[in-house]
Amino acid sequence: GMESSRPPNLDFVDRIRLLILDDDFITKRCQKLISRDYQQLLEERNMLAREKREMLRQLEKMAKENSDLLRKITKAEGKHEDIQAQNKELMEKCRKIAEENTALHLENARMRAKANKMTRKSGKARSPI
Repeated sequence: GMESSRPPNLDFVDRIRLLILDDDFITKRCQKLISRDYQQLLEERNMLAREKREMLRQLEKMAKENSDLLRKITKAEGKHEDIQAQNKELMEKCRKIAEENTALHLENARMRAKANKMTRKSGKARSPI
């Protein structure tokens, strides 16, 4: 019984005290590191959020430009269709004019033939036989 009641070795107590102080230091150091890392992570997150917002702004701008272009394309397609319709009408008019022209040429040729016949006849009538 007497063995266990004697005071513990001072060296041992000092070592424990040092360990406790060490543990305290390590804890504080860890907290410092953790808060520094956390701070860094927060900053990075904020930066990423800013970049994301900027990208969204750019995407919205691009989407607007895209819809503007689509509107212009649709408008241009409409104009193109109108021009094609007008072109068709003009082609039809040209075809009709060409037909009329051909008919006039034929009529002209007939008239000329008739005139030639008449001059030949009148020539014969006048010439003394």
